[in-house]
Amino acid sequence: HRDIKSDNILIRYQDGGVKLLDFGFGCQLNPQEKRNSVVGTSFWMAPEVIKHQQYAEKPDIWSFGALLHEIVEGEPPYFKSNPVKAMFWICKRGIAQVSKDSAAIFPSEDLQQ
Repeated sequence: HRDIKSDNILIRYQDGGVKLLDFGFGCQLNPQEKRNSVVGTSFWMAPEVIKHQQYAEKPDIWSFGALLHEIVEGEPPYFKSNPVKAMFWICKRGIAQVSKDSAAIFPSEDLQQ
């Protein structure tokens, strides 16, 4: 998909079903294929995408983790920074830790495993 973020998630009111939207950056990969293009939205980008390294499906897993961070904290990691600075922090620090207040409410340690 390469652009998993809250704007691209639709939750149906009737039954809570979830749909992933906007496959504009999406691509189909076979197991041997890798990409290195920089696509997506800065606050949800994986370090390997930002660094132009080869990748397959793992950046989508990273973006989903950033989405979970957003669900818990109310904003994606490093959202208080500008997009370029956020990409710097993603590469330097990785995913931001959730606050202690949020961690007490939401079992985030289960998701980190």
